[in-house]
Amino acid sequence: AQREIFRAAMPLGAILQSFGIEYQSRPRAFLQIQSDDVMNAALTLSHTQTLYGRCNEITNKDGQILAGIVEILPPAIDRQKNA
Repeated sequence: AQREIFRAAMPLGAILQSFGIEYQSRPRAFLQIQSDDVMNAALTLSHTQTLYGRCNEITNKDGQILAGIVEILPPAIDRQKNA
């Protein structure tokens, strides 16, 4: 599992599930931030935008923390502009 985690080609939950590792995913906080130059480049954004995300904690079946994760979502497509 560790090799797949470091490859970063699949979501962590999918990796754990594919290796039969029992886990729980618990959102700890939700956030709203303004994108910066690094985020704009990673998400191919042309300008600063409001982005949303969450802090998530993944634990094993015994409650031990396996990972603390911050997820930032790309902006939703403006469906009215694309209609």
